[in-house]
Amino acid sequence: GDKLSVYGPFVSYELLELGDIEFEVQASPRFQGFDESDSDVFIGMEERDFSMDFGANLKYERDNWKLSVGFLRDIFNKSDGLELKAKIAKAYKFGPIFFEPNISVSHLDKNHVDYYYGVRDFEVTQNRALYQGDNAINQSIGFSVSTPIFFGGFTQLAFDYTMYDSSITDSPLVERDNNLSMRLLFSKFF
Repeated sequence: GDKLSVYGPFVSYELLELGDIEFEVQASPRFQGFDESDSDVFIGMEERDFSMDFGANLKYERDNWKLSVGFLRDIFNKSDGLELKAKIAKAYKFGPIFFEPNISVSHLDKNHVDYYYGVRDFEVTQNRALYQGDNAINQSIGFSVSTPIFFGGFTQLAFDYTMYDSSITDSPLVERDNNLSMRLLFSKFF
């Protein structure tokens, strides 16, 4: 039904709707894993596995404003990590085209940061120092353009610029303190 949303590997299910407020549960893959074949910097390191997160999200929408707060927890116990996230966005409509700027903040706990960005004592080399990750707060700004006018579905192009916390960027595995990402999504309702 209309309570289940599937966007590729990302799944959410709306449990409750009260006026402008929605409560949903969600499952999301964690694609941050690596092995030593991914980059020379990982040679001699133990593999960090792909994982799956499960959590909940509370959304509030009114007058084209969107606010969401939620959490995701590693359910495969790879990192045993937790992410808390808050996001605010405002949608603007011009004919059949929607524009949506947003800002968000994400808290990654020590377990998550240490698993994906830490260097254990047996992984230390001359060029890779011991590193224990700590809690991190990342900040993002984004912008998306969406429209229902192509191919009988819904198309969205989104850009996000993320500034990583020093708990991540101080890791010898990380080369940059920011990331620019782009997503192109197409969905069709059946």
